[in-house]
Amino acid sequence: MKYDYAYKRKAVEKYRKGEWMKTPERANETNFRQMIRKWVRLEYACSSEVLKQKNRHKEWSAEELYELVAKVLAGKSIKSVAFSVAIDDGMLSSVLTNTKQRGKNHPTRVGTRRLMQKK
Repeated sequence: MKYDYAYKRKAVEKYRKGEWMKTPERANETNFRQMIRKWVRLEYACSSEVLKQKNRHKEWSAEELYELVAKVLAGKSIKSVAFSVAIDDGMLSSVLTNTKQRGKNHPTRVGTRRLMQKK
């Protein structure tokens, strides 16, 4: 599910007071609460602007991705590095795996491939 900025801010504020937002009907309570904890960590690591929906995803250069991989290889956890730059830890994990397998000089596009070509 996607949540708007105001809802996320309200959930974070309630969490800080020691309360929980009511879980939406279509969401699992455990997963929803984990998501709220993630929003709190993101807001703490970056700012409250991170919780806003972005119109366009950032295009990462190979050098920027390699800097993140270098931090992980230096001993930081994948989650802490991902939270510091406000990306999903799964994306960083896949970048790390690709870098280990292919090396620094063979970057690959992160994301899913298109199954059908545009006409």
